Amino acid sequence: MSSGKTITILLLTFTLILLGCSDSATDTELSDPPELPELQQYQPSFEYFSDAGNGTATTQAGLGYSLAAELMNRTVSPLFSTTAVYMPFFNQAKNSDATFNNGVWEWTYTYSQAGQSAEIRLTAEPDESTGDISWALYISTSGTDGPDFENYRFMDGTTSGDGSEGSWSIYPYQENATASPVLTFDWTREDENNYTASYTFTPEQVSGSFSIDFTQSGAERTLDFSSSDGEFDVVVFWNTDTKEGYINRADSERICWNSSLENVSCQ
Repeated sequence: MSSGKTITILLLTFTLILLGCSDSATDTELSDPPELPELQQYQPSFEYFSDAGNGTATTQAGLGYSLAAELMNRTVSPLFSTTAVYMPFFNQAKNSDATFNNGVWEWTYTYSQAGQSAEIRLTAEPDESTGDISWALYISTSGTDGPDFENYRFMDGTTSGDGSEGSWSIYPYQENATASPVLTFDWTREDENNYTASYTFTPEQVSGSFSIDFTQSGAERTLDFSSSDGEFDVVVFWNTDTKEGYINRADSERICWNSSLENVSCQ
């Protein structure tokens, strides 16, 4: 084979390699961004303890259900009001287009509420080796009644590629960039009706923290609630189909109720 033909073949081969690399990079940049995790689906519903399906349960129920309902409505449920603060920031990304640069997806948009506005930047960085996705949400504000922020990290977390497990932290909306999270939670999900989740709340207005371990298995729910000061150490179980359940406090015997929410002997 002549040297001229050899050089031609080498040049052709090199050109094909370059084209292949170029196509691969383009495909990566043009692939779809990761789906935004539906974080609200991992927040327990406490509707069962507001009326248990009949609208008058809290006035007719026995002691066991009444104690559980009071705990859920006055203490546990308000802790989840933290989610009402961050979810609007996060959900609005669904209405925005993402850009891709240096291996990171980015959504940028403006969030407005009650005459105030903030610039939001949400990033997602896929890990090619594990399939996990690292998320972070930043807030920038200026000219508002409150303090000004520039790229303040408000949320961060990691989710698996298929969304079956993840971990998130929510930080207080304040100037201290080294602030500890006011809420951390992680979850493992089999499907929409079967999952486990753990939450740790550290409200700014109180000392100490609260921990919740929650399991949903079909119609059955179990919630283990405790506080760092030892004031609370309670397990509540309920079945949304049968309406039966129990409350187990560390300092007293378990109290069970039937489908009519009346106290019964525990089996």
